[in-house]
Amino acid sequence: PEACSVFLMQVHSYPDTELILNEFINASKKLSKYSESDSKKIVKKYLTGAFSKFKESNPPEYLVNDYVYIGGTFDVGRMVSSSFAHADWNHLIGNILGYTAFGLLVELIIGPFLFIALFLVISITVGIASSLWYGGSDIPGLFLGLSGVVFGMMGTMLYLWPEARIKAILWFIIIVKNVSVPAWIIAIFYIGWNVHYVLQQVDSNTNFIAHIVGALTGFIFSLLFLKKKKEDLMYMLKYG
Repeated sequence: PEACSVFLMQVHSYPDTELILNEFINASKKLSKYSESDSKKIVKKYLTGAFSKFKESNPPEYLVNDYVYIGGTFDVGRMVSSSFAHADWNHLIGNILGYTAFGLLVELIIGPFLFIALFLVISITVGIASSLWYGGSDIPGLFLGLSGVVFGMMGTMLYLWPEARIKAILWFIIIVKNVSVPAWIIAIFYIGWNVHYVLQQVDSNTNFIAHIVGALTGFIFSLLFLKKKKEDLMYMLKYG
């Protein structure tokens, strides 16, 4: 019963329940006493019937269903909207802190129009990369959160102003201290940490590829379109 309830809630959490049910049905194994086609029909009848009964219990609806990106659909609108959707408060607060440290500074340097373009490019690139990297899974993944964009802002800062001082909290057991750390150290640490986890093939719900691709996109976008902004910034910092 516990496994069934978890499965039904997982199906219910997908924006397109018909899609995910069909994916589960197609991924199901052949039943010992039946042919391949008959097995699929039996599984389909059982799963659709169980889900219909589950829906009759009025399970809670998820607001993020309207914004989450389903891997493999290549829906550009969902790629962008998923950046604003989060799984829980910890997910949201963590991304807001990262965005505040890097995103606001990037916007101040490059202006709102280039910033919007950068935001959109990172969101779309991250969505495409996530679909391609996780495309081999039988069950389409759900992608949501601002972290890909946050890492994109880290990559942008690596180009624009790597020496910028970012306030951070350094703690050890009960000793807490505010310190200012160069942006390039923070960026390299977090990007390197994600590369390490990808190379180690760590099983996690965290989309490490989104972080790495987001950082690369931010850096490449800066190389292509933000050279003048960097020159202006360096001139201002040198001569006031």
